[in-house]
Amino acid sequence: MTTKQAKILFEKYRQGTCTRDEKAMIEEWYADALASDLRPDIPESKMTHDREMVLARLRKTLLHADTPHKPERLRWGKSAQYWSMAAALLLVSAVGLFFFRNSGSDDWRTIAASEISPGGNRAVLALADGRQISLDSNQTGIIMAAGTIRYADNISLRAINLGETELVQQLALSTSLRGQYQVTLSDSTKVWLNASSTLKYPSRFTEDRRMVELEGEAYFEVYKNERVPFIVKSKGQEVRVLGTEFNISAYNDQQDITTTLVNGTVQVTAYTGMQQGNAVREILKPGQQAINSDGEIEIGDAEIENAIAWKKGYFRFSEDLESILQQVSQWYDVSVTFKDESLKGEQIFGIVHRKWTLGDVLKMLEAASDARFEVTTNGKERRISVMR
Repeated sequence: MTTKQAKILFEKYRQGTCTRDEKAMIEEWYADALASDLRPDIPESKMTHDREMVLARLRKTLLHADTPHKPERLRWGKSAQYWSMAAALLLVSAVGLFFFRNSGSDDWRTIAASEISPGGNRAVLALADGRQISLDSNQTGIIMAAGTIRYADNISLRAINLGETELVQQLALSTSLRGQYQVTLSDSTKVWLNASSTLKYPSRFTEDRRMVELEGEAYFEVYKNERVPFIVKSKGQEVRVLGTEFNISAYNDQQDITTTLVNGTVQVTAYTGMQQGNAVREILKPGQQAINSDGEIEIGDAEIENAIAWKKGYFRFSEDLESILQQVSQWYDVSVTFKDESLKGEQIFGIVHRKWTLGDVLKMLEAASDARFEVTTNGKERRISVMR
């Protein structure tokens, strides 16, 4: 695809005249670009071009708050045509159709939002003897193997001695606000922890038991073992699997527990009042989502890309402003106050990179809604006030 063709396609997208396949193609390229930082180093002078026009386009396209429909699920394969279009779109994006985050405007400096950096690899590992080990922020995760713990690049954690390999110790990996981390368990199951989450797990699994406990949100790639099910316990819920990929969101400050199945099969068991005697059990199929609300399970089709976007390094919004700002709050460690309660339900759709500063994210949300944001700080506490 030539640059000229890409410009024509962009214009069709902006005007809402794309075919379903063209729309999916553009959105998948954009998501992939966000996830891989596929952006050129664009001169400041070019990025400042027609900033207000860019904001207007965003209001009508990527983050359209007034349109009731949701974006199509991305489903294009990585064909030669895809990569040809990606190259052309990358050139077109340089003039500001998509990437305007490096705009030279100083408007947002007055509220200091641009000074608030995003989260990163931050976690603490709690050992059975009570010690708390702050893990390396330059590493992405840890690996449990043969009685030892090492980082993903094979560097051992010398401060940790698990003792004899036959002794099972209970460990807890916790991320703070603005934190994320990975762990590969002793059976080769991989777990990605989102911000403000804790995974409790044994130093090694026994021959007949694979069980962990989750508070917060995590994505699981469970190593298949048909003889020993893998069990994830969270508040009032238990998920049992043999080998599959799924996401669980079970924060204590949220009423519902959401389980999203990417592939395989899982059994979701919900308990009423944490009592195992009153249990509701449901089987999920790939592409389904279970919402557990006080022991009642509702099964529906899942927006897979939305549910696992955090694992891929970006926010994919398709919900109300209050829910969106809950995610923003966790990743940027800020509290949120609505001065205008009517803004809570405003619907917004779009994609934002988790590497962007808070100011960049608020720019996008402001362009997509009637909301305006003010960021204040008092010592270590930072707050977003939402108003018209």
